[in-house]
Amino acid sequence: MTTLLLDDLSIEWHQDYEIGIEDIDQDHKRLFSIYNYFNTVAEQGTKSPCISTMFVLLSDYAIGHFRNEEAIMNSTKYPDIVNHIRQHNGFVRKLDKIRNRYEGGDDVREELFMFFRDWILLHVLRDDRKIGEHMKKLTPVF
Repeated sequence: MTTLLLDDLSIEWHQDYEIGIEDIDQDHKRLFSIYNYFNTVAEQGTKSPCISTMFVLLSDYAIGHFRNEEAIMNSTKYPDIVNHIRQHNGFVRKLDKIRNRYEGGDDVREELFMFFRDWILLHVLRDDRKIGEHMKKLTPVF
């Protein structure tokens, strides 16, 4: 069995990560929980049912979250919506590629972990924040 270098790379949710849209913030908190769950079970081996569960959790998350986020962007005329949707589609394609390799017998734990971590750090904490900034511009201050 390959030893992973995932000692404790959990990412804890902080209020600073909120973008100010309650539904999206709740989804993001759930994503952090899924990530941290994966961090704790990745050492159980490549054929662990927990790995299969990760793909289900991530797919279900992506379907619901992306639909909600894209509806919000559309309704508020978010200026970078096309690029943002492209990123969502790229996430789904990459997750499908990794899942296909896993189902073919490859040990994809480290690749899935790195992909997942990068998505949180680059997309959620950077790109999704722009949606919150856009929304704040639309909300009058009293």
